Amino acid sequence: MMASSDFVHEYTDKHGRTWWVVAQWRDGRYYAPQRRDVRKLTGCHTTFGSLDYVAGDAYHYRRRHDALRRARIEYPPVDHSADWDGRED
Repeated sequence: MMASSDFVHEYTDKHGRTWWVVAQWRDGRYYAPQRRDVRKLTGCHTTFGSLDYVAGDAYHYRRRHDALRRARIEYPPVDHSADWDGRED
């Protein structure tokens, strides 16, 4: 079972606003699929680094629910019998 916390991370910007960023924590950094508009500009599909670095080019949302929806698209279960844990915590 995949945990939603593996792919959706809370981020607070310099103005104190909370965002939910779709990224995967791995090897000491975040890896995130870039938004379509950024991919078109750069030709790159993934960005990696600290959360504040990837948040600008990655999918990010004001509501956690929206970030979870995108994470399910970007990170589908490899084993199709598995599913997300469904937690909206």
